[in-house]
Amino acid sequence: MKTAPKSTEASFPTDVPGRLVGVLFLALIPLVTLVPYAGVSISLTQNLVLRWVSAAVFLICLGVFLQPSGKIRSLRVDFPNLLLLLLSAWVLLSVKNSKEAFVSFYSFRGFLALVLWWFSLRMAWQKWPGLYPAFEKTFRWTAYFVAAWLCFYMAGRFLGIPFFLAFIERKGSFLNENIGAGFLGMGLLWMILRKLHGQAASGWGLALLFVAWAITQSRGAFVAMVVVILLYLLLHMKEFEEKMSAWKTSQWVLFGAAVLVVLACSSYTIRKLFDALEVDPRALNRWELWKSGFDMAMTQPLLGFGPGTFADVFPSYQPAAFWNAFVPAVHNEYLQTTIECGFPALLLTLLFLWYVLRETGQRVLQTPTFKQVPPEDMVSEYAFYLVILEALHNFVDFTFHEWCHRLVLLGFVTFALSRRRVAGDVEVSLDLSRRAYLTGAGVLGVFIVWALGLGGYKDFVAKIYNFNANLAYQQQELDSAEFFSNKSLSMRSDFMEPWDLLGAVADVHGERSASSPEKRKYFETAEQYYQKASQASPYSLAPLENRVHLMMVQRRLDEALDLQKELVEKAPQNPQVYVDQSDILLAMGRIQEAIISAQKAIDLDYAYVPGYLRKARAMEALGKNQDAIQVYKAIEDILKKIDKAGLADKIQQLDSYIQNLQG
Repeated sequence: MKTAPKSTEASFPTDVPGRLVGVLFLALIPLVTLVPYAGVSISLTQNLVLRWVSAAVFLICLGVFLQPSGKIRSLRVDFPNLLLLLLSAWVLLSVKNSKEAFVSFYSFRGFLALVLWWFSLRMAWQKWPGLYPAFEKTFRWTAYFVAAWLCFYMAGRFLGIPFFLAFIERKGSFLNENIGAGFLGMGLLWMILRKLHGQAASGWGLALLFVAWAITQSRGAFVAMVVVILLYLLLHMKEFEEKMSAWKTSQWVLFGAAVLVVLACSSYTIRKLFDALEVDPRALNRWELWKSGFDMAMTQPLLGFGPGTFADVFPSYQPAAFWNAFVPAVHNEYLQTTIECGFPALLLTLLFLWYVLRETGQRVLQTPTFKQVPPEDMVSEYAFYLVILEALHNFVDFTFHEWCHRLVLLGFVTFALSRRRVAGDVEVSLDLSRRAYLTGAGVLGVFIVWALGLGGYKDFVAKIYNFNANLAYQQQELDSAEFFSNKSLSMRSDFMEPWDLLGAVADVHGERSASSPEKRKYFETAEQYYQKASQASPYSLAPLENRVHLMMVQRRLDEALDLQKELVEKAPQNPQVYVDQSDILLAMGRIQEAIISAQKAIDLDYAYVPGYLRKARAMEALGKNQDAIQVYKAIEDILKKIDKAGLADKIQQLDSYIQNLQG
């Protein structure tokens, strides 16, 4: 008779702290997985809840851990904890070195929450191992629900039901299909391992997870899964050979049918993998992205640019193919870590990853495939292969950014480490008096409440007020936009976006003012706000662009040109900066230079219509109408190749203009 692992037979905690920790931890997994990404306010609220819950769970676990047990307490920090503390210290140094304090501290709070979950779960599994069966059950049913949701919506799209056509395909409740594929892949791999060891694993559930995983068509998730499966087969080749050599004909037929089904479900993903440039032309851009990312990392190799700053810094390094795309991540977690926190942070991360794989993989070779194994070996095997799967996938994506991945991985890894202790571990041990121990714990508790409790709340309020300010500005409710921006700054005065929006509000007031003194006053105020925005975020281009626009309105053309040259230096691969420079030069009457700037924009993107328009206008200004006509015809050819509604009228207008120019 099959028995469940001994370590999972413990019951759910009966004490209040244990129940609180269990409910909070387990409730977060479906919360961060099933609540769809449906806007800024939901995302911000989710982040706040995560930070508060991480602080609360850690303080509960710390309180239980600090229960009196003598006058002298020994504080032991083993190797993974030591590595994580060193990494945290280095990330904090990177934050202090960052030129964008608000962005970096906001990202650091997210990292701090992750670190607290690591320590909380390590304490929790030691005290309440009975939480583990509930964790597995929560993960399994969450994965089932996600898979069913994805299949349900895809079926609706296939049938052409209008309601379902409104949803983005292949992503389910996730931000994108790669994140969904990574989560479903973890569930699929975990179920396969359970099935191989004779543990309870529904065949229908396994099929559901596989179909949903295949629907995502994520190449990165597919390659990572294939590598992990091949590794498993290689490590257990002899067992599989012995098992398959005893198969009967019917079993081989079933196996062949299963392989055909797997290949059929994965066929489009395989085609995307081998015909990447035909199916998805953007695939080639990934190499350019990584090359630019490496250049960024080499610019600040020690401390990086600061956590969370990639999106603001990247425009200064971006290749021409990305000029019109918002790129929040480099699609490689290891490279992004290096860019934002330096090569030492990458080294500590790799050391941590190596230790986890070493500890969880020590008995992988000795763990039989088709037999039940001791609980600690089985859980270690889960953790080992899940970590490899996630580590491989994050070479080409950024799935570990998502809390649905983080919580599941932390759950398996920390529980696996709690089941075994390897002799000879590197650790630091300090003997402290009870007073020193409690004082240190009190200081730590105050820091966590300040950083994640109060700090998380102020971040949340600042971002929500800024979100409301932007909505008001879009609706031309300038007074409301100004009110919300000031409210946001009252929470975080180093937040760039509200300063920039206040400048835009003053700019609009100035343009609408009738009297010259009032107009001048508003424009001066707008410039002050834009300068404060640039001080808060020196890497951001938006405040500089807004200042150039303001100077153009005021006819301060020489100053505008000097500032535009600074923008060109910051984003040399962005054709728009050359178009704006051409506008300024045209306004100054420097026509030949305007043509040169417009041509640079065209050289960067041969289909960039604004570059052609500036060049044609400059040609007209020189009286070279025939040359201008040729440029306008080039624009016409570009527009005809673009299959987009509304362009027919523009082409007709362009035809009329060319005819007038010829006449």
